[in-house]
Amino acid sequence: MKAVGRKPVVKGEEIVIAGEPGVGKSMFAAQLAKNLAANMHPVAVYSLEMRTRALIRRWLSEASEVSTRKMKTGRLEDGDWPKITNAVTQLSSLPIYLSDSTHWTTAKLRADLMRLKSEYGIECFLMDYFDLLKDHAEDDLTAQKNKSIALHDICADLNLAGIVVHTLSKAGMRSGASQLADVSGNRQIIYDADVVLYYTSHIPTKGQIERDNYRTVRFGKFRDEPVGKKMFDLQLAAGGVPKLLSVSDLDSPVSSGTVFRPEAYEPPPFLDDSWTDR
Repeated sequence: MKAVGRKPVVKGEEIVIAGEPGVGKSMFAAQLAKNLAANMHPVAVYSLEMRTRALIRRWLSEASEVSTRKMKTGRLEDGDWPKITNAVTQLSSLPIYLSDSTHWTTAKLRADLMRLKSEYGIECFLMDYFDLLKDHAEDDLTAQKNKSIALHDICADLNLAGIVVHTLSKAGMRSGASQLADVSGNRQIIYDADVVLYYTSHIPTKGQIERDNYRTVRFGKFRDEPVGKKMFDLQLAAGGVPKLLSVSDLDSPVSSGTVFRPEAYEPPPFLDDSWTDR
């Protein structure tokens, strides 16, 4: 029976976020994890690429509206301190467990997640990113296949939602990620994923102007749900954090230069406070 209104973030299932280098897919995934934690769903974040200090600085920048440049240089104005203090208070209360160790394998990851679930009741984990897991095999494709199977099994066996950051192939970068084959690496990655999201540079719909500070998200795979034409526009805010800008359909024309307002649209399910069990 077809699920109606099914949410992408589901315990026991895996979301793959694929994008080209430099578009901010790590921050997008981190914001997804933070939103879940803000709604009291404990999250473990394994940041193999971005140091936790940089990640927290960006979250603070987004929450306080104080630029990361000011924070790094220490050139803060008197009015910035109360904003940062409030942001620290907000973030410190969230059930987020961070690691920026670069020595994770899927076996170590499983053991750590079992511990965190037992001790803190985590419900979701973020792995950023797939290729930096240290599992070894006789060749890269076999290693990717084994890692993909292991991550899928971790989600299913521990009943955790998994968010895995990955990259696009060279062809996918050129085409703007138009098909599942554009996800880099072994095809097992696509087979194992329950949801695949493409996070790319701005892809303007009919009549829109392409903008450097916009990003586009599309579903490449979503079990039991149609994909392909629905896309979401995000605007990069303070700290490089993506904010919902619009929900568009590729068949719907829009006026040139239109700026969509998020309050006019139902938020996409991966940015709202929804949560579903298996």
